[in-house]
Amino acid sequence: MTTCAQTFDGQTVLVTGGGTGIGQAVALAFARRGATVVVTGRRAGPLTETVGQIEALGGKASAITANVTRSDQVAALLDAVADRHGHLGIAVNNAGMAVPGLVADLD
Repeated sequence: MTTCAQTFDGQTVLVTGGGTGIGQAVALAFARRGATVVVTGRRAGPLTETVGQIEALGGKASAITANVTRSDQVAALLDAVADRHGHLGIAVNNAGMAVPGLVADLD
């Protein structure tokens, strides 16, 4: 297995759905490589847990609760990231949910 040698020092990374599962793993991986990580999701509890895990690794992280299906909340999220960190270097658009039917039929 190969390991990633790339570092993300000085980069701010936003991970949607960053409180659990794949999003949490991605957030932790970026933090281990030096990124400042902002996790977002609809529930504060899991986000707080992810931030705690990153800080326990010696990394920098924050959480912003937002529902990325709402454009007003996405705009506020991006404004908050810019206000806190000055820039956004990488966005990992991981948020998702299981819904019945075809994706093409969703509004």
